[in-house]
Amino acid sequence: MINLSQKSLLTLGFGLLSLFPISPIFAAEEIKFSIAPFGDFNISVDSLETFAQDGKITPEFNFYAKHLTPEELTKFHALLNKSFPLSSIEAFEFFNTSFGKEIVRQLSLAGSIPVCQQA
Repeated sequence: MINLSQKSLLTLGFGLLSLFPISPIFAAEEIKFSIAPFGDFNISVDSLETFAQDGKITPEFNFYAKHLTPEELTKFHALLNKSFPLSSIEAFEFFNTSFGKEIVRQLSLAGSIPVCQQA
């Protein structure tokens, strides 16, 4: 758990980071995932974005959508359009858990971004 002085330093650190110019961030063009025992799959972000914005199922997304019920598709559509407000401290605390670190590791593999290793 983070104590008050650590939270203050963390807040100050994020505040100082906001003073530096922001470098461009390149988004992934596709999302790769595995479903054991079936193997690896991928889908373009554009297909998911089309479904999220318009509810239209592209031929690429149809490969996955045909395995979902109408209720599951409705829930997935709602999930894609849901925002998750999170403070910088909450994000810091989450991504320093073993689960959060695993998510970063998986995302780095998806985007071919090297993971920073800590001892």
